[in-house]
Amino acid sequence: MSTVRARVWRFTIEKGKAGAEAVQAVEIGQLPVSLAAMINVNALACDLRKTVDKRVRDHEIRLLLSYILGDQGKGQLSV
Repeated sequence: MSTVRARVWRFTIEKGKAGAEAVQAVEIGQLPVSLAAMINVNALACDLRKTVDKRVRDHEIRLLLSYILGDQGKGQLSV
């Protein structure tokens, strides 16, 4: 079974001097996850009753390809 390392993040919201809120993200670790399970969960996250924006779709494809490629960097995958 192929696994990938999912990054685990902690998010906090901080108020700046001008009163505006800013989101701060800190990576707190990595977790081995089944590649098939990650793709399945990611695919089910979309509301199929709505039209998916092309930019969102392209971003999701790049995200999945980054997991598949990992640190290998050998060649290029495309869909």
